Amino acid sequence: MTKQNAQFLKDCLEYSGEEGELYEDYSGRNMYGKTTCGVVFDHETLLMTAVLSFLKENPELAKEIPEFDKIQADNIGRSIIWY
Repeated sequence: MTKQNAQFLKDCLEYSGEEGELYEDYSGRNMYGKTTCGVVFDHETLLMTAVLSFLKENPELAKEIPEFDKIQADNIGRSIIWY
């Protein structure tokens, strides 16, 4: 995921009063040392609700939505990272 896409998702979470953390240089499963950016959050439902709420108020930013079919996810403790 690009840093711009991860930042967009983090901004959506914060807009809705939720917490999100930008995670740079993440190396997920089967990445063999390659790194990418991601966003860490607590629950997928919160993220999707945050994205929809943000876009309702800012429809001109719809082009910033990452391609969800290309996103991968891992658990980090009790949180999730999308990368």
